[in-house]
Amino acid sequence: MREFVLKNIIEAGLNETLPDYLVTRVRTINIVTLLLTFAAALPFLIFSQIYYPPLTFIPVAGMVTGFGVILANKLGGITYSRFFISVLPAWEVTTYNAYLCRQEDEAIAGLFLIGLGFILVPFLMIDVKEKYFLTVTSLICSAPLLGFGLLKRVLNVTPEHIDVVSGYVELLRTGWIGNLTYYLGVIISFGTLLGLAFLNRQSERKRESLIDSMNNQNKVLQSSQKQLEENLKKVEEAQNEEKRRNWATQGIANISEILRSN
Repeated sequence: MREFVLKNIIEAGLNETLPDYLVTRVRTINIVTLLLTFAAALPFLIFSQIYYPPLTFIPVAGMVTGFGVILANKLGGITYSRFFISVLPAWEVTTYNAYLCRQEDEAIAGLFLIGLGFILVPFLMIDVKEKYFLTVTSLICSAPLLGFGLLKRVLNVTPEHIDVVSGYVELLRTGWIGNLTYYLGVIISFGTLLGLAFLNRQSERKRESLIDSMNNQNKVLQSSQKQLEENLKKVEEAQNEEKRRNWATQGIANISEILRSN
């Protein structure tokens, strides 16, 4: 039963009308969404609930994003799902990071590393042939990290607020949760790179398969052309033979006519 449910989730949105490059992307979106939902959003939901409940809304938003992306795929909104899964995780984790920092504080390194990993996600979700879509999505995805200082000012974090969460911030900077975020950031970055390598390898295999198919078709065409030339040659020989027979028959008839008349 669980395998059936998991298979339906991974294949949500697949149909025969999708172009080949989107078929692979849809599966990738669903797999990445599941991983981000349960390996990133869920742990931070638990941490937030334990150490600072007011921040719970951000990981909850991450989980809602994950379920919404899969639902959008199921309903055929693949363009929307690719955009949201590419953009929202980076915004959510960077907002989470900024919410815990004062104006003079540096970003929490582990969370910042996770955000950097999320910047690579658009390249995993969007094909390079969709240049405009990929460019816009990448810029929007990168915006919170590039404007981290501005994001801190917009959130207007107060010293009193920081005093309340200082223990949690310390865990995120130097404690075991901080180590976990480092590992998670590295896994996200390398996982995305491996995903890109996998997609590139699949594209290479399709290209190689297409080249082999074209070579086989060329061989068939060459064989057919050779057979056609041989058939034409036989027809030509048969026609020449028929001309020779007609010439001989006509000659014999002429000689017979001359002998008969004399």
